[in-house]
Amino acid sequence: MDALEDDQIPCLLEKLMNGKDITEDEIESTVTKLLQSCHAPHLNRAEDVPYERSDFLGVACTAKRRLDILCRLLEELNHSQNKGKKFSLLFKKSVVIRSLLVASEYSEKEWEWSSEEAALSARNVIQILCQFASVLSLKKLLCGEPEDSDSCAINYLECALQTLTSTFNKKSWKKCVAARASYWFILFNLDEKCLGSYLTYLLPPALFIVDDWEQRNKIFGLKCLHHILQNTTGAEIRWYGRGTVIYEAIKNLLHSREVKVLEALYPTLILVAGVLESDPEYTGQLRSVSTNDTIMQQLIQEMRHEQNIALRITYSAALPDLLNAMGILSLKWSVEIVPMFEDYLATYSGPKSEDRINVLKIRQNLVKEALQVVSLLHAAAPKTTQKLCEDLASVEVHPQCQCLLREVEKIVSP
Repeated sequence: MDALEDDQIPCLLEKLMNGKDITEDEIESTVTKLLQSCHAPHLNRAEDVPYERSDFLGVACTAKRRLDILCRLLEELNHSQNKGKKFSLLFKKSVVIRSLLVASEYSEKEWEWSSEEAALSARNVIQILCQFASVLSLKKLLCGEPEDSDSCAINYLECALQTLTSTFNKKSWKKCVAARASYWFILFNLDEKCLGSYLTYLLPPALFIVDDWEQRNKIFGLKCLHHILQNTTGAEIRWYGRGTVIYEAIKNLLHSREVKVLEALYPTLILVAGVLESDPEYTGQLRSVSTNDTIMQQLIQEMRHEQNIALRITYSAALPDLLNAMGILSLKWSVEIVPMFEDYLATYSGPKSEDRINVLKIRQNLVKEALQVVSLLHAAAPKTTQKLCEDLASVEVHPQCQCLLREVEKIVSP
């Protein structure tokens, strides 16, 4: 690369700056060599050996220098274009896609092979790429809407995903670790309109990564799946059985005792359960066991007699979201949940007592919402509501629920 920097690149820059005649092949040849030298190195080791930041010593520093050179080249290409030079669509596609994938590897300083300086250089490359592609923003580059009508013929997103999957697949991703950064970068820069259209490319990586044995990879995959579920429609997820595939891929993680994994798991699992439960096939049906029931059963089982404070906090924090997702159908679990509330409230869990606070919040919210529902029903149909609540005092419920029934009687009393 040093010879390239000392000779070819300065020569190419000089020709571009002076407006000399230069072929696209000559430009692409030099750019290709530069891009190849920018990629983070592949790992040649057993898959059961985790990588560390020390495995990438010096990579970020070298990448920053070469990304700065790439940025300078792209600036001159863009300047030449603005002065009237016409580049072929094939040439623009090649330069933009490959430069974008290289820059995206270093786009966040947290990656083990990147740094704050490299991330800044990467963002500069992406900014000039947008200008060269005649778009106003990265989202428009990925999702369309070019300002230059000639660029309408280029689907940069699909081309980028096709190129990425050549190295970022189930067989090779453990060695091409920096490709994860490119996948993450693309996924989290797509808007709702186009993410669902490219699930064929975007869903499989999240699934095979979440299935890995390393905690960080499980969390990475869960965060990607959560983002996909949040930014696509239920219908898109249910097509081809995708929702079921996602659920089956992550449900076994309910048995995990890794706090960070569970913190990422429950929001994702609740989302996919909501997609499955909203299937039109179940419209008008009251099923004895729903997907949410399965999750609730496992959550209660894990919460019972749990002594690990971090896990108690995690479980109690997940419970409100699951109760909200179940709605009124969560009442069937009151016999199991209320005694568990008592256990959590009675057990000291440190000065912060986050698990006890979470349980208190759940109880307060349940009481508040139940009374609001009764109030609204009474306002809409007072006589009917009074008749339905006539025998509340004789209903056998948990003693803690008697207080709620007395409050209900106050609301409906004539």
